[in-house]
Amino acid sequence: IIATAIITALSNVCYMLHNRRQAICLNSEIKVVKIQMVLDLFFLTVLVNLTGGIENPLYLVYIIHVIIASLLLKGKEIYQIAALAILLFTLETLGEYFGVLKHHHLLSASETIHEPYYMLMSLFAFWVVLITCAYIGASFMRHNRAIKDDLVQRQNELKMADKAKIDFFRFVTHEVKSPIMRCSKDVFPAAFFPRRP
Repeated sequence: IIATAIITALSNVCYMLHNRRQAICLNSEIKVVKIQMVLDLFFLTVLVNLTGGIENPLYLVYIIHVIIASLLLKGKEIYQIAALAILLFTLETLGEYFGVLKHHHLLSASETIHEPYYMLMSLFAFWVVLITCAYIGASFMRHNRAIKDDLVQRQNELKMADKAKIDFFRFVTHEVKSPIMRCSKDVFPAAFFPRRP
């Protein structure tokens, strides 16, 4: 348990140090985020297995990963992370139930947890919660990104309008100055307007 926790912590520290540098390419940064999430989910599954499996409420941390995925990723990528979390936890639970993985029983856990109907209901509730979190997070962030894109577009339009206004005033100022200078040269003697070398 301690070794898995240390490896998880070290991978997250490496990720945080990687994030301190300036991003070079958005696509490569998204790939790094995905790799880190997959590693976190894998190590979380190992920790869940070592600390009681379905008996341990630690498996609720999967929900946090899905929420983080909905904040950082877009569209089907969010559902891929949710599907991976569902797959890993389901395989861990079924692996313990069928004896493929060793089960570490918590002292205070009830035996009813390992009854097939209870286990299937728990897994079904877990699936529904993760898929719902992925859907709500994706919908919420899609709405926020649409608002942001609209604001960016309006800001760009305002910048273009401001530039057009400045160009217009420069043009008008130039056109107003030119007739005055021509008119002044006609009215006043040439002495007022010395020739430039």
